Amino acid sequence: MGIKYIWDTNIAIYFLQQHFPIAAENFIDRCLIESKPCFSAITEIELLCGKQHQIMR
Repeated sequence: MGIKYIWDTNIAIYFLQQHFPIAAENFIDRCLIESKPCFSAITEIELLCGKQHQIMR
């Protein structure tokens, strides 16, 4: 398998919030079937900080 794609923070957020066109969502769905998404440490921190920010509102 191996790493094929590294997810950016915006890709993760837009995908989870369904902000992509159908063709892009289908592409990402196929990628997720083929391999696990990979995130950099910075992306993980940004996603976790964003989650905390939303909870604190």
